[in-house]
Order: sequence, then structure tokens, then C-alpha cells
Amino acid sequence: GVSYAQKGDLYAIINSRNELVSKCEYGDWAVPYGDYVTIKSFLHDRFCLVNWETGEVKIPYGYKELGDYVEGLIYACKNNRYGYVNPDNEVVIPFKFADAENFSEGLAMVGVEKGHYLTFWGGYMPKVYYGFINSNGDWVINPTFPDQSLAPGRGFKEGLAIMGVERDDNIYPDKYGYIDKTGKWVIEPVYIDADDFVNGVAVVKTWRGYGAINKLGEIVVAPKYDGYDYRAWHNDKIVFKDKDGKKYEYSLEGIAL
Repeated sequence: GVSYAQKGDLYAIINSRNELVSKCEYGDWAVPYGDYVTIKSFLHDRFCLVNWETGEVKIPYGYKELGDYVEGLIYACKNNRYGYVNPDNEVVIPFKFADAENFSEGLAMVGVEKGHYLTFWGGYMPKVYYGFINSNGDWVINPTFPDQSLAPGRGFKEGLAIMGVERDDNIYPDKYGYIDKTGKWVIEPVYIDADDFVNGVAVVKTWRGYGAINKLGEIVVAPKYDGYDYRAWHNDKIVFKDKDGKKYEYSLEGIAL
């Protein structure tokens, strides 16, 4: 797969045949999705989409933000509005959203402005609500969820998505749960923090600490830990950490290993 060469603070792309296929102009390395990698050019201060085998820039350096090539589409930001383009830079879903995320399991989370809120310095800012669209740009879950830009979830994983609920004293949620693809709460929003489901188990946080639940919302590992390992590092177990960094391993059924 793709790899990178670094010179100073800049990176160049090396393809699967160990050929250098780009200039040393990128501000950081990036993970490819399929045939393409979304990466920021230091020279242009903009994102682009590159075919990592050939080094060809498929989408030029015109976007302030550019998502990953997932399920055939890439979200892009143009004039502070988000839409979706294909690898040929053709607009598939118009630039009309206040925020957008990558597609996942056929749906993408997007935000739209609905009214305004009064800031602590006395000015007004747009209030953004989130829902989910399909690849045609049609609403599947209406935008009724409060601002999710700081929330831990970014889309559907294993049929469920992390979402937060509205609160009286802030535009951002502070309690999270899981919805299905109809927008119905499957696991009620009672958690301070939450992670995506991986192999049927998700890490969640209560005031006691981090633990784990299954898709029925049942506790698999009691919440009591200070942290946990990134789930993608362990397919067959969950690894928690205490405040001193000591690790505690559990099976997906919650059995201590």
C-alpha cells in the first residue's frame, strides 16, 4: 500500500511499487481509502484528492476541507458550505449544509442551520442541527439532533450511531446514546462519553469511569476505568487503563483475561 517519504516537515507519496510519485509538498501523511488519499498540500494550503499509485491529483487544491473517499463520495467545503463530490470533482450533492461527515453504511451525518443562539459575548451565531442523508442527498433521519460537531460520533457503525441530546444551558450535548437508521433511540442517551460499536461491544463512560456495553445496552464491563485502548488495535478484546497506565484486558463477553 501507500507509504511516505519525509523531508523536513513535508511528505511525498510512495506507491506500492516503491516509486516516489509526488513532490515533497504535503503537510502530513494520511490514510488512503481505496485508490485515493485525501491530503493537505503545504504549498497550496488546501486539501486535494490524490491517486496514490500514480500521484495524479484527481481533485485540485480548491477546498478548505475535503473528506475521505468513502462509498463513492467525498464531502467538501466551499464558501463555508458543505456538499459531496465524486473523484472527478463533479458535484453530486449540492453545497448547502453547515457541516458534513463521511458516508458510513449508506448514510452521512450533516448539519443545517436552524435559528440562532446568543453567545456569552453578546453576539448571535447560527444554531446547527444534525441528521442523516443518503447518497442522493435525501433526508433519511431529519435534522433534529443538537450540534454534534464536538460529539464523539461521526456516523453509523454496525447499524448504530452515537448521538447527543439537547440541553438547556448549552448548544452542545453532554449526554450520549445510540440511534438506529430510523432515528429511534436504541440505547438511551445517559453516557458522558461513548465510542462506536466494534464486534458488538462499545466503550462508554459514566461518572464512575469507562466500561463497556453490548447492543442491548447491557453492561459487559462495569464502568470504573480511567481510559482505554483504541478499539481498532484489538479485534477480540477490550483493553482498559487506570490512571497509572496499568492495563486490564477483557473478552468481548466481559470476562477478565
